[in-house]
Amino acid sequence: MHTKVPELINIALFMIGYITLVFGIEMAWRSLRPDRFAPRGKWNTTICIAAVSVLLLVTWMPTVAWPMYNRCFGSLIWFSMRYDLLTLIILCILAFLCLLLAAIISIQLMRTPDMDPNERISASRMSYYLIVIALIYVSTAPEFNKKRV
Repeated sequence: MHTKVPELINIALFMIGYITLVFGIEMAWRSLRPDRFAPRGKWNTTICIAAVSVLLLVTWMPTVAWPMYNRCFGSLIWFSMRYDLLTLIILCILAFLCLLLAAIISIQLMRTPDMDPNERISASRMSYYLIVIALIYVSTAPEFNKKRV
């Protein structure tokens, strides 16, 4: 017998990171085009939401394949400890990609002096969000590495 809580906890752990990562990729993509930081296209947001949904589905699949047993833990984060190696790998990849995207967006912001002020504010905020998500995941990663030390 297993419970649905670990499945939800594992998805919730990565939801904000995936949203920030996908929209950060979209912002970095727009910053690398010839017309830097052009306004978003008609379908960009829909495509980003679909990509986030696919990432969440892929993250959810192992919790269905290898369900957690019905045990009582003192903290919600411990529900996902059965998937600690997978979670650690995803956390490290997410943190690295967020820092890389923040660097790309910041460099492109420095290289582009004449751009729409709203797009500049949006890109600056996205780089801040990416750095904050990377810091959160870097500080969370040691919890999933305790068995390995």
